[in-house]
Amino acid sequence: MMRAIKKLMFTPIVMVALLVAAAGVKPASFFWLYQPAPPAKSE
Repeated sequence: MMRAIKKLMFTPIVMVALLVAAAGVKPASFFWLYQPAPPAKSE
């Protein structure tokens, strides 16, 4: 019984983590790949 409850609690956490990872990695890789050149000055 405890195992089923743990699984029910754990699965949404994994899904959210995957969504956050996908949402975080895709824009970062997009900007990194399509950035024509690194910024010369940060200011």
